[in-house]
Amino acid sequence: QLVELDCDIALPRLRSLSCHHNQIKYVSNSKLLETTRTCLETLDLSFNQLNDEQLNFSDYNKLKTLKLSVNRLPAVPTIPLSLLSLDFTTNRSSNIQNLLPNDETLAENALSLMELMLQDNHLKELNADVIERCKNLKRLDLSSNMLKTLPYQLGLLPNIETLRLKGNILYTFKR
Repeated sequence: QLVELDCDIALPRLRSLSCHHNQIKYVSNSKLLETTRTCLETLDLSFNQLNDEQLNFSDYNKLKTLKLSVNRLPAVPTIPLSLLSLDFTTNRSSNIQNLLPNDETLAENALSLMELMLQDNHLKELNADVIERCKNLKRLDLSSNMLKTLPYQLGLLPNIETLRLKGNILYTFKR
């Protein structure tokens, strides 16, 4: 089983990388991932031991699918505008604040994100600004979190088809 992705292999044409069901703890300084930054479309790091504090994939401008389920991540990673699907199921995140890039020029653009799986985390609230930027979102799973309220912006998403809220202690929408 892999315990790290820090190797001297350069794969500049790699489009899909699947390293699920290993013992990987950190990927922030991975040389392998660094060489795939401009071409990687699918990355699966599910079922590992990841606990990086600040994962940032915002420079992976071709990334479409990111699977980080069943890890120990304390925060949702920053994602690129190109990402269509994020599976962040069963981690330890309490908010989605870091999901958006900090770059002012990018901050005004809508995300391409169509599927956001956040079930079984420690989410206590949803950032209204993040939700508002997810105009293409079709599927949102917030099951088994600690949400008490939802931002009204959730009701303004034009493409939402599936919304899962089971296992929260919801009582109102927040204005």
